[in-house]
Amino acid sequence: MIVGAQEDALDPLAAVGEACGQFAIECSDVAGHVNRVAERIRANTVLLSRLRATSAELLDGQQDVADATLDAQAFANQAQQSIASSHAVIERAMDSVNGMIDLVVGLDHRLNALGEALGLVGTLSGTIDALARQTDYLALNATIEAARAGEAGRGFRVVAGEVKKLAQDTRAVTGDIDRRIRLLNDEAVAIIENLKTGITLGQEARTGASEVTSALEVISQFVRQFEHRTARVAERVDASRVAVECVQGGLETFACSAEAHVQSLGDAQERLNALELLSNRMLDRVAHSGIRTPDTPYIELALVGAEEVRAIVETALATGELQLGQLFDTSYVPLPGHEPRKYMTGLVPFADRMLRPVLDRQTAARASIVGCCMIDMNGFLPTHISERSQPQGEDEEENHLYSRNRCIFMDSSTRAALDSEGDYFLFTYRQDFGEGRYRALRSVFVPLMFSGRQWGLYELGYLI
Repeated sequence: MIVGAQEDALDPLAAVGEACGQFAIECSDVAGHVNRVAERIRANTVLLSRLRATSAELLDGQQDVADATLDAQAFANQAQQSIASSHAVIERAMDSVNGMIDLVVGLDHRLNALGEALGLVGTLSGTIDALARQTDYLALNATIEAARAGEAGRGFRVVAGEVKKLAQDTRAVTGDIDRRIRLLNDEAVAIIENLKTGITLGQEARTGASEVTSALEVISQFVRQFEHRTARVAERVDASRVAVECVQGGLETFACSAEAHVQSLGDAQERLNALELLSNRMLDRVAHSGIRTPDTPYIELALVGAEEVRAIVETALATGELQLGQLFDTSYVPLPGHEPRKYMTGLVPFADRMLRPVLDRQTAARASIVGCCMIDMNGFLPTHISERSQPQGEDEEENHLYSRNRCIFMDSSTRAALDSEGDYFLFTYRQDFGEGRYRALRSVFVPLMFSGRQWGLYELGYLI
């Protein structure tokens, strides 16, 4: 009877242990949700920080635009003044050009009159030359008549000779005058042609100056329009800066609020983790009390699986199939691929070939078992069950679910089991599937010792 009474008294203790386990699962589940919310808020906080930085850059950019607009307005004002000055200079130059053209036109008329006068002089010179020829003929006739008169005509002959000499001298002078008049006339013609060319160029310059004046007027209109537009841009930039400053102020307030919420969620998560740890300790103590609970079959399976793995490894070390350096290799050579990141060590080929069958067989022992694995002291899984050792694809969510071998995963429960001493540890914890996705599991961790050294853990995870 006493024994029966004791057994009846132990049932409530097992129920307490199970309740602690369920409470730990609920804590894990709630902590997972809290962590997801906190991660989302953190992500939003990062986004807010980027928005704040962007708004600050936008303010700086708007200030640069405002400064550039002021510079543009000052430049437009200077350009307008310069155009006005240039317009006045061109008008004065045009007045000078017009005066020069009028002067050249007047010289053209005077040179034409000079040409006419030279022509008249040439005509008179021709007349004088004709008279000189006639005088020469008369002198010749007088000489002939004086010769006929004999001695009586000697005096007349002398006079006739002088007249002839005068006629010849006159013809020589008139010839020289005619030659000089022709030279003067040629020079006058050349000067007149040059003046005509100058007049044409002056008229073209006047036309070009008029076009320049028109172009300056058009440019002046554009500058005035530009000045007006820059003034409007400056007004819009000022209004936009005020709006961005308001947005930045709102972002600052929202970011501070988000940081406060993250802190509050962090505190809540720490409390949940503490409750989870306390519940796990009670669950583990009940499991070690010797009372059979719903967890006992899984504990027994985990102990058997760990012993089988230990025996296989020790035999391989003894036969030389596996070297101690390969077993404790922590080089973790990165492998190409997607997330989660995979690594290679000297143990991986042996673990895939010899230890994965044990993990698959243990997992198939009960439908509620989700998987078995081996974890070294750094959280590295050299192998996993076949279902969780699929080749990686481009879908990272699928990789986190079905390609977990050769990866490194570490959580607080695993770390606590690695750092503790005992024959086994019973924990409820959150299995990380990446991107804030978790699953609440109950796991048995059995320490793995090889050649007197702690290698890591054998884990059997299951759902209750």
